[in-house]
Amino acid sequence: MLDAEQTEHLGYNKYSPTGRNTGNSRNGKTPKTLKYDNGEIDIAVP
Repeated sequence: MLDAEQTEHLGYNKYSPTGRNTGNSRNGKTPKTLKYDNGEIDIAVP
């Protein structure tokens, strides 16, 4: 879901050469752990 949101925000698809060297490009993912009532879940945020 986050990948689709980022695609919409940036205006180009993942791996598209359109965003290269624009200063507003994809640069990987960051691991995060969400804590909620039933425990924890690990996600990768683009």
